[in-house]
Amino acid sequence: MGYFWLSYISVARFTEEFDLSLTNLFFLIFREMNELVSKLNQVGISVNCYALKQRNKKNLLDKLVGLKCYRLASQIALTFDVIEDLSAWSQILNGLMGQKNLPELRNVLESIKNITELWMLPEFGQAWIQVSEHDENFRDMCPIPLD
Repeated sequence: MGYFWLSYISVARFTEEFDLSLTNLFFLIFREMNELVSKLNQVGISVNCYALKQRNKKNLLDKLVGLKCYRLASQIALTFDVIEDLSAWSQILNGLMGQKNLPELRNVLESIKNITELWMLPEFGQAWIQVSEHDENFRDMCPIPLD
């Protein structure tokens, strides 16, 4: 998640923390970008790695939400740290809840649970409750009170 834009200092800390060589880290970044490009091309958005890097992420998220590609929209938003677009996150969470794909919804919630800006979204708590109905232990992991 979001490794593509790591600064030099972050790269050094990341490689040390996870015991990775710089070569292995760049391989992971390359693989992540190629996977995103492949998924975007599969849904009809023709890009390469460079075009993806340059593309307006808000417009890309809007297009993916319009195509009902909520999982891919969440991957793009997390990879490129598009956190401030609360409207897109609201639509992503609503879409994932509507698709009733609980494992994917759970993965997204686990990925965003430390992003305090998203806690204010009503969909954040609603999504957490929806997953918790099938896994009571998950409820205890929620960073906000669920009433």
